[in-house]
This record gives sequence, structure tokens and C-alpha cells, in this order.
Amino acid sequence: AQTLWRIDHRISDKDHLFGHYVFQDTDFTYPRLFPSQGATQRIRGHNALIAWTRTLSPRTVAELRMGFNRGRQVERQNRAGVENVVGSLGMRG
Repeated sequence: AQTLWRIDHRISDKDHLFGHYVFQDTDFTYPRLFPSQGATQRIRGHNALIAWTRTLSPRTVAELRMGFNRGRQVERQNRAGVENVVGSLGMRG
């Protein structure tokens, strides 16, 4: 799932406000071609920004921006630490 909020507001002839917030929460399952393959992956992230722009004169603009970003990604192999995959494929070593 993904969510996006955005604000774009003209406060006055000289002041403009912009901001956004993005949230992502996604689960993936990768297909298996061999018994040793297959994985699950979870991605979760946040991103936010706020910006204020002020026109000081026809040739001068001031801008203040603040942002935040946070992400997490976890991937797990289906048989990791659970089974002797090499042995189940008939190999010795």
C-alpha cells in the first residue's frame, strides 16, 4: 500500500508553502524455480518534506526546506537456516 499527501498553498503574493508525506508498506513473495529458491521481502518507508518560499524582491528569493526520510527493507530466504539445501539436491560436500 502507498499513501501520498500533498499541500501546495499560496499564503500571500510573497509567501508560498509546499509539503508532502509519502508512506509505503509492501510485501513481496518471489517465485521458486528450484527447491533452494524463493524469498519474501518487506519494504516500509516514510518520506516528508515542507518548504517555505518568500519573494524578497523581483531578483531575490529565500527558501527554507526541511525533510525526513526513513526506510526499512527485510528480505528472508525461504530455507535459510532451516534445511540442508545442498543435501536435498543430492550433492555432497
